[in-house]
Amino acid sequence: MTAGEWLFYGAGAATLAWAGWVGWRRQGGRPLWRAAGHALGLDEVQVRGHTWHLAGEVDGWWVSARDIREGDRQKTELLVRPGSAGRLSAKVAFAAEPQALGRLLVQPDRTLGDPAFDTAVRIGDGPWPTVLALLDGTTRNRLMACVADGVLVQGGELLAVAGDPGAVAPTLEARLRRMLALAKALDLSEDDVPVRLARNARRDFLAAVRGANLQALLAAYPDHPLTAAALRAAQVDRDATVRFTAAQA
Repeated sequence: MTAGEWLFYGAGAATLAWAGWVGWRRQGGRPLWRAAGHALGLDEVQVRGHTWHLAGEVDGWWVSARDIREGDRQKTELLVRPGSAGRLSAKVAFAAEPQALGRLLVQPDRTLGDPAFDTAVRIGDGPWPTVLALLDGTTRNRLMACVADGVLVQGGELLAVAGDPGAVAPTLEARLRRMLALAKALDLSEDDVPVRLARNARRDFLAAVRGANLQALLAAYPDHPLTAAALRAAQVDRDATVRFTAAQA
């Protein structure tokens, strides 16, 4: 056998081995995929064009996971959106902050005053008081974890495109639970905005975030009953910059 024939047959064997491994991984992942659906209470749905598809409502939120095609690749689309009870404002948007080179190509975004969060998460358009009201410490941590998974919050839903369904299967339940927890944290009515601003202005662990919430509360809700109480608390805040903001009001 010539060197060329060895190369030809070797390449063919490698291709078959790769295809076999991918097929094994996909089939091996299917029980985990079904187990994730069972744990979350999702139904296995038969839809033409999708061989992996889970969907259903969990705690008032519509949750789905399905395979999609991107070119010649099979990937996994994860979606959480309001169902019978959940609310998620279509006005707010969050995504992963672009890497250093990508930042040169996009407009500077708004920052919260939390260095770790501001480095990891890009805040899109939306009413600034609503954004601040949403982003307490727990929600910031949930957002950082989700955008690290590729989750985009936009248009009133959480969407992520992950890898091959078989590869995603071992982490599918955890990914969907993180997205669902974030969706619940972002559930906010208009009446709750001043309440959350006042709470964040008093309780957030970062002075810059407390000050930003206080400023938004004073500007957007000057006559709200909670504004006066938040202002009094800020006058004796442990941080001088927050006390200065209160003194200037």
